[in-house]
Amino acid sequence: MGRFARFEAGGWRRSLGLATIALGLGSAIATLAASTFGFAGSNGYNGSNGRTGRTGPSETLVFGGTATSISLVGRDGANGGDGGDGRDATSCIQPPNVPYDLRGAKGGDGGDGGSGGTGGRGGSLTVYYRDRADLRQLEVDASGGRGGYGGRGGSGGRGCRCRDWSWEVNDRRYYCDDGRRGQNGYSGRDGFEGEPGQLSLVEGSEPLPPEQPAIELSLSELGTRTVELTKDVWEIRRGARSLFAPSSVVADEYREFVERLEKVVEVVWSADHPISDFDNVPVTLSLNEEGFVNADFSEDLWIDGDATQTSDRVTYTVDRAILASEATQLNVANVVTNANNLELALVDVAQQSHLITTQFQIRYRSTRSISRFNDRRTRTRYEGEVPPELVTQNFNRFTINLSGLPIEERYLRSGVGVELKITAIRQFAGHQAEQTIRWNGQIQ
Repeated sequence: MGRFARFEAGGWRRSLGLATIALGLGSAIATLAASTFGFAGSNGYNGSNGRTGRTGPSETLVFGGTATSISLVGRDGANGGDGGDGRDATSCIQPPNVPYDLRGAKGGDGGDGGSGGTGGRGGSLTVYYRDRADLRQLEVDASGGRGGYGGRGGSGGRGCRCRDWSWEVNDRRYYCDDGRRGQNGYSGRDGFEGEPGQLSLVEGSEPLPPEQPAIELSLSELGTRTVELTKDVWEIRRGARSLFAPSSVVADEYREFVERLEKVVEVVWSADHPISDFDNVPVTLSLNEEGFVNADFSEDLWIDGDATQTSDRVTYTVDRAILASEATQLNVANVVTNANNLELALVDVAQQSHLITTQFQIRYRSTRSISRFNDRRTRTRYEGEVPPELVTQNFNRFTINLSGLPIEERYLRSGVGVELKITAIRQFAGHQAEQTIRWNGQIQ
């Protein structure tokens, strides 16, 4: 009896375990297949980011040694906006006694809070002084503004709740799960504190005059007058906090005036092209901290010349000059057969070929009839560079001896339809441009 009872008990426990596993799988499958009732709540809006604080005021001071306090504090950054709360699910009416599982609609997620704005940078201070030791009498507060607080995240909305947790239809049990509450939004990041303001020191009491390190003007204007460029040179140093009163707040790195560079720039025009032809071509002149003047000519201008720089003057001598557009004005004059030689003549409309180096590439295609250039019978007979010995230049006219190319004589005869693609590679003073010229016709 005891053995039987123990067997029954053990068997019952094993059967219960299998039943529990089966029930768990059934519930999972039923949950996955559950139908949602109600409408999900909408998500809350995200809070706006706080604005960056304004930079503190800048000031210039001629300091005579009297104890003085200056405040150049940056403005605080604005707080980030709070995220909006998620909305509760709506229309949460559970349908009764339906032959399937149910799940309530979820609540809307809360919006994220906006980040706090960064504090404004402290203002800049330029101090003219006679005695460096006097700066210990100057108290400067150029601290950055405080960062704004991040906005709070919104709360998640509530989901639809079940009225009946389970019910039975046709001897089968169904279940209902409450809708999930929406997630709470994240709080925004607090803004960073603004950087402290920077210091500039100038030994002396006379304010520095305005500088002109760069200027843009037309080439023709530059050819009629000289231009003076000026640039202040500063040295970057560290230890600004030790220069002022102990309670001062400034960036530790500061700059100190070293010298003023001055250069006079002039252009000597020796080119055949009158400088007045370049009235609308801009030139930018700039003086760097090493004392050199850089001239940035427009890409529309090709020049050949030289620059001479002394301690106080720069002279640009222009020997030759053309417009970039003048390098690509070759036109086909004619294609002629002369004494059984086929020649192509090109003319330079801009008349600048005495300055420009020119090389040619060509693709020669032929067909039986001029009206059939696009049919399958058009064939390429030669494609590649034109050897220099096959090109004759007479001022602004180029004659290319096509008969000298490795093309069979029958494709050079009268009556053959020809399609030419000529690529002219033109170079001048380190510049280069390519022009493609096309000609279709019939050899006469």
